[in-house]
Amino acid sequence: MPPPPAPACTLDDIIANPIPGRFAAQQPAETAAFLRLSSTLASEPARAVQQLVESALVLTHADSSGLTVESQEGGETVFRWIATAGEFARYRNGIMPRNFSPCGTVLDKRKPLLMREPARYYPYIKDLVHVPIRSVLLAPYARHGKLVGTVWVAAHAEKAFTTEHVRIVESLATFASSVLDAMRYEH
Repeated sequence: MPPPPAPACTLDDIIANPIPGRFAAQQPAETAAFLRLSSTLASEPARAVQQLVESALVLTHADSSGLTVESQEGGETVFRWIATAGEFARYRNGIMPRNFSPCGTVLDKRKPLLMREPARYYPYIKDLVHVPIRSVLLAPYARHGKLVGTVWVAAHAEKAFTTEHVRIVESLATFASSVLDAMRYEH
């Protein structure tokens, strides 16, 4: 991959805090989603990764969602989008650089992050996607004790992700490792 263009701002300029959210409002839908996901994991493990991102989309009311995993591409470490849903469904199996991407930043910081207008700091994003990303919420997940990818949800219009959305995406990220193990996914 060619070197990325220079950012128009600092990383701190795009990192935002989610607004407070309420747990009770999502509990029945979230419980049902995790039950469906567990059932699919037991019966059709290969379908579970797609169902995970579809659940993320529905539970957060996002416009796009996905699951990335680190992999090697042409001697470089990249993130491969192994499942996508919503507006970005067409980018399944697409890649982003490991060393200069929202997913890489989340793994480096070892915690979920909410970013607003991420293309201001990662300008190459504008050339990769067909609609702008207004905000993206990403949570890291680990396999065998090592952080290796993210579960993310994105909004293409104005949307306020809440602390409740962070909790949901973190829960799905925790589940992601089990899904990939059941699929016997290797990168």
